[in-house]
Formats: sequence, structure tokens, C-alpha cells
Amino acid sequence: MEYDLKEELGRGTHGVVYSAVDKTGQKVAIKVQPQRKSLAWEFNVLQSLPYPILRTHAFGTFDGGAYMVMDLMGPNMDTTGLSVAEVASAALDVVRGFGLG
Repeated sequence: MEYDLKEELGRGTHGVVYSAVDKTGQKVAIKVQPQRKSLAWEFNVLQSLPYPILRTHAFGTFDGGAYMVMDLMGPNMDTTGLSVAEVASAALDVVRGFGLG
């Protein structure tokens, strides 16, 4: 990966999210997961949305695991013009649309 990891932002049952800086100096978030298949599916779903709720920049693999690079979001870092609550609500709608929630 060509990213400078800065700090861990969150940890869950499916992986860890880090803040990072790419080689151009842009701040990004990197989600790292030990299983390639589920993160690849998530990346493909986000890429296929007609109006992305979260921009994804890259997907890669390493030693059986995978990572996805995406916009770094927070209370004042939303690049869509939506509030974090609106983005979360839209994400839940997508999950429900796939019959997963």
C-alpha cells in the first residue's frame, strides 16, 4: 500500500479502519479486513451505486486479507453534502435493499 497510516479510528468484528494519507497528501480512511471475499463485495456494491454515498478509491489484497481505501468522513468531513446521519440512513437503506438488514 502507498499510504501513511496515522491512527486507528475503529475496530469491529469485520476489521479495522485507519486514518491515512495517500501519496498526494489527501486524507483517506483505510478499512482492513482479514477476509477478502466480504470486503470485495462491499467495495463492488459501493462502486455500483449510481450516486455514491461514500467514494471508494482503491481495493487491494495482502496475505489472504484485503483493504479498501475510501473518503475519510467525520462530522465535518462529509464530501456528499449530506450529514453523517443522512449518510448512515442511506447506507442502511442500501443494506436493506439487498435484504441484509
